Amino acid sequence: MSATDISRSDFAKALEPVVGKWFHTATNDYQADYKKIFQVEKLSGRAYVEHTLHSDTGLLQAIPEGEATPYNKMSQGYTKRYTAMDYRDGLSVTQNMIDDSISLDILAKKSKALGRAAAHTQDVLAMQVLNRAFTAAYAGGDGKELCATDHPTKAGDMSNELATPADLSEASLEQADQEMGDILSEEGLRISVAPKALVIPRASKFNAHRIIRSDLRQGTANNDANAMNDMNLFPGGIIVSDRLTDDNAFFLTTNQPDGLTFIDRKSPTMSADTDFETDSAKFKIHMRLDVGWTDPRGVFGSPGSS
Repeated sequence: MSATDISRSDFAKALEPVVGKWFHTATNDYQADYKKIFQVEKLSGRAYVEHTLHSDTGLLQAIPEGEATPYNKMSQGYTKRYTAMDYRDGLSVTQNMIDDSISLDILAKKSKALGRAAAHTQDVLAMQVLNRAFTAAYAGGDGKELCATDHPTKAGDMSNELATPADLSEASLEQADQEMGDILSEEGLRISVAPKALVIPRASKFNAHRIIRSDLRQGTANNDANAMNDMNLFPGGIIVSDRLTDDNAFFLTTNQPDGLTFIDRKSPTMSADTDFETDSAKFKIHMRLDVGWTDPRGVFGSPGSS
């Protein structure tokens, strides 16, 4: 057989561009929640990456004339390792389906389904980080769950959770903003932690809009201005996620870096080949990723009052 002859082994490769087009169209059409709140980091050439926190320097000291400059010792904190896990799925088309021209319609539906499945998988894995935020069994690098009142630091325990759990309300958001101002650096310095976005389940979306976006205060007979709206307290807006499983919990992402982290080792990729024994065309999707959090200062949350 010459190199120009068409053989059965050509079918998978011939169909691959079409399958890839359907697959990537479905992937791109899905608007993932995690992309709005996670810091996405591309990882190449390694199976894992480590994020290590370190202490800051303290305040400068007043030094008498002629005396030596003091030198501040910085130290390493805990290390969070992100290890890329493999996620796969696939589909197979028999030679008879290809011969009888049945395959294209099936492939279109199946490849779109795989694309959506990949996007949904990424979103589910990422949003699980928030669903487990108050569960001690899912600890981060400092040995504590994401939202806790006793994250250990060199300056003492630090809290990124409401001291008294509460449901979403004007009062609880004001209290959260107040408590966020008490979050300190490793050295005990005030670092002006501020909210960026409010992340809520669908059950809270109408209440959240009334609390934050109304021109006047919600549920009062007074003509008071809505301070949260006027001050643009949440510049990142309200993010509603159907992935959040607790209707009472709410979260505030903050202006601090290295919080919620999505490690993209290999974006969803479609490949194809032909099975030698059956002549079936096989298509496989493969991605590698890890999700988690590095610095708890990147999130502030409440599990709700019940």
